[in-house]
This record gives sequence, C-alpha cells and structure tokens, in this order.
Amino acid sequence: MARTTKAARGGRFTIGARLGFSFGAILVLFAAVLVVVLGSLGPMADAEREVADLDRAKHMGHRVAALVREQYIHQAHTIIEGNRTHLDHYEEVAALTRSATEELSAVARTSEERALTAEIASLVRQNHERFLSATLPAIDHGQHEEVVRLHAETELVVGAVAKRVKDLNASFEAGNERARARAERERQRVRVTTLACFGSATLLAAILAGLTTRRLSRRVGLLQAGAQQLGDGDLSRRVSLDGSDELAELARSFDVMAARLERHRADLVQSQKLASLGRLCAGVAHEINGPLGIILGYAKVIRRDGADEEALGAIEDEAKQCQRIVEALLDMSRHDTPSFAPVDLAQLARDGVERLEAAGVIGGRRVIVGSCGAVLAFGDEAKLRQVILGLMKNAIEATPDGGSIEVDVRKRKRRTLLTIVDHGAGISQEARSRLFEPFFTTKAKGTGLGLAIARAIVEAHRGELRISSPEGGGVRVEVDLEEAGRGSRGALA
Repeated sequence: MARTTKAARGGRFTIGARLGFSFGAILVLFAAVLVVVLGSLGPMADAEREVADLDRAKHMGHRVAALVREQYIHQAHTIIEGNRTHLDHYEEVAALTRSATEELSAVARTSEERALTAEIASLVRQNHERFLSATLPAIDHGQHEEVVRLHAETELVVGAVAKRVKDLNASFEAGNERARARAERERQRVRVTTLACFGSATLLAAILAGLTTRRLSRRVGLLQAGAQQLGDGDLSRRVSLDGSDELAELARSFDVMAARLERHRADLVQSQKLASLGRLCAGVAHEINGPLGIILGYAKVIRRDGADEEALGAIEDEAKQCQRIVEALLDMSRHDTPSFAPVDLAQLARDGVERLEAAGVIGGRRVIVGSCGAVLAFGDEAKLRQVILGLMKNAIEATPDGGSIEVDVRKRKRRTLLTIVDHGAGISQEARSRLFEPFFTTKAKGTGLGLAIARAIVEAHRGELRISSPEGGGVRVEVDLEEAGRGSRGALA
C-alpha cells in the first residue's frame, strides 16, 4: 500500500506569484520613500529660498542703516566745513540711501515689515529734505545755533532709522528661523520616512525570505526524501504536497511516476518469477531426467535378466543423485529467519578444515588458514559455516593430491574478507560467466546449485561473493561481509 507524506497546505498561489508579491511589497516601500523625498524637495527648496531671501533682506537692512549713518557723517562734514564744497559727496550717498531704502521696501513681506520700511523711507526722506531745506540755508547764513539744533534733530532721525532697521531685521530673523525650522522639519520627515521605509523593507524582506525559505526547504526536503527513498527501491513512497504551486505539481508528477514504476516493477517481478520458474522447471527436469532414465533402464534389465549387484548399485547411486538435487532445491527455497550475531570467520574456517579432514575429504592436500587474530563478521553462524564448508570443499576437489589451499581471513575498511585460493586447473572464461546459474556445474556428479545457494546466503548478509581465476591457473574466492562492531544491525532483511 502506498505511503503518503503530506506537507503544509500550499495555498493557491504559485511560487512565482509569491515571490512577485514579496518583491512587489518591498518595491512599494521603496516607491513610498521616493514619493516622500520628491514631495519634500519642493517645500525644502522653498524654505531654503526663503532663508536666502531673508538673509539678503537682513543685509539690506544693515546696508540702509550704514548708508543713513554715512549720510549723517557727510552732513556733519558739511556742517564742519561751513560751506557746500562737500555737497556732491553727500548727494551721492543720499541717492544710494534712497535706492537701498526702496530695495528694502520691496523685500518686506508682512504688514508689520511694510510699515517699518515705510517709516524708514519716510525718515530717510524727511532727513534729506530737512537737510536741504533747513540745514544748508542755515549754514549759508552762518546761523550756527540753528545748524546745531538741526543737526541734533538729524541725529535723532538717524537713531530712529537704526531702531526701526533693528526691529525690521529682528522680524527678518524670526522669519528666517521659521523658514529654517520648516526646512529642518522637511528634512527630518524625509529622514524618518526613509529610515522607516528602509527598515520596514529590510524587516519585510527578512520575514518573507525566512518564510519562503522555510516553506520551500520543507517542501523541497519532502521531495528530496521521496526521491531518495525511491532511489533506494521504496516505490510505495508518495509525496502529497497541497496547493497549486510548481512544487505541488512536481510532487504530483513524482507520485504518478512512482506509481507507474511500482506497477512496472510488479509486472517485471512477476515476469521474472515466471521466467525463473520456467528455467528452474526446465533445469529440474533436465537434471532429474538423466538419473531417472538410468534407473528405468536398469529396472528393465532387472525385469528381463533378474537382479544383480551392479544394476542395484547403479539404481541406488542415481536415486541418491536425485535426492541431492531435491535437497539442494529445498535449500534454495527455504526462507528461514536468520539469527544474526558476531561470528569469528577465522574460527569457522579452522572448524571447517577439521570437519573436512575428519570426513576424509582433504586427502593428501594441505589447507593453510591464516588470520590476524579473531575476525568478527556480523551474520548467522550456521549459514556462514555452510557457505565456508561448501567453498572449501570446491577448492579441495579442484586441487590435485599434494597441492595446497590457502584460506585467509582479515579486516578491511570496516568489512571482513575471507579468501580461499586453490592451485587447480582454474575456470574458463565461458564457465566464469555461468558460475552462479542454477544447475550449471563442471563436476561429473555436481548439482550445479552449491554456488547459487552460497551467493544467495552471502547477499542476504548484505555481502558479496566474488570468484576469479588468474591466468596462471587456480581459483580465488572472496567472501566480503560486514564487520561486527558498534552500529551493527541486530537483524538483516
């Protein structure tokens, strides 16, 4: 039954739409900053212009006051000389004063400022006209007391002008401060808005990036885990991602692919089973048909000529061959649950040599077992003993009398390696390609099932059985198994 892993609900937006929304929200914040900055440029520029105008107006006020004092000085100079010889210089200054007064009147903004500039202009005009109409005639007639009195009045006018210029500049200064404050408020508003928008954009980007990354990582992780399990052969795995985004579509395609692969594998396994069953039946029929034919032939001879020892012995031998074939087939069909534990391969090899020697199988050959102490593999002791005995027996049978067989057991990169080397005739290239086929054998009385059974047992231990034949002759057999130690499994499938 298919197993399904569900992710959090994906929503109805695609990944592209989500990313577009996220970037759009950030762009909106940056656009808001731009709008605020552009909107504040006008008021800031107006405030700065007003500050400049008021600074210029203050300068005009100071200039008017300075010119009025200079005009007063020229008047005094004329009085001191007692004639009109200095009058040309006075007229020049008076004209400048009138012009400066008109310019000052032009920059007045408020009614109060306009009233002050009007008073200043009136006092300047009054002072000039009074000097021309009264002071000069008094100088011409030598009326010293009258000149002194008029000059004192002129001094009062100059003081009044200076006071009004001071009041006017104070008004300009107040306006200047207000304009500066307004410009500073605009700048502060831009700073605050910019910082707020950039801070919000940064925070929003971080939040959206975190949410998007976590969501995509979780969904991609599920797809990755499903692909990994599919690669490991678990075709029942299903990844169901809710939503309608690209990853959900990919997950659905993945599930469809896994379901199809599972069906194809089931069909393939069934086909392989049928094919294997057909080959097995053909092999069994072929192997048993020979002994049965001999048995039937000798049965006819006995029926015709009567029983004799040769005929009965032949029948017994062929019946035993049929029995060996059946027992080997039973070994292949058994699926006993193995009991895995640390097993000393070197000790199993030494025990095997003793058993084969006691059974008289070794004969005049020498079997040398070499090892670096105890070498522990993880497996079923009885099954591994069966494999080692069978491989040793094959090596002994392939070695002529007087020859030797080397058995070596050692550790190699968290694995254990048992090697059996004989010095017989070796195996042809054609035979090596068929060594593990059921019923294939190079022995006269072999069943052809021993190596197939041995490889099945080794592979059940997650190991590997390798057979090679060097050019100089002989056969090298290697049994590669998992080393027993920390992290070893308590049971294997």
